Amino acid sequence: MEVFFIVAVCLCAAFVLGCGIYSEIVDWRKRRNRVRIARMERELGQAQERLRDLAMEHKSWLDGQALEVRKALIAESFRAAHEDANRTHTHKR
Repeated sequence: MEVFFIVAVCLCAAFVLGCGIYSEIVDWRKRRNRVRIARMERELGQAQERLRDLAMEHKSWLDGQALEVRKALIAESFRAAHEDANRTHTHKR
């Protein structure tokens, strides 16, 4: 009877110890996943910020290009109008 009691106590202690170890492993994995998720969110935020900056740089460049094109179109329009006025004026003489 005494041996049975000792075996039962040892099995219970092993079970409780196993449950504690299992619980620690589960908690460790959860912490590790939270750290990994936080790192990924931080990296995604940084990537998003870099992409936003790049988009703003491209927008500025495109705005500058559009301004130059508008100026060239206006200059060409004035030149064409001036040439047309000269042709009309020359043909009337």
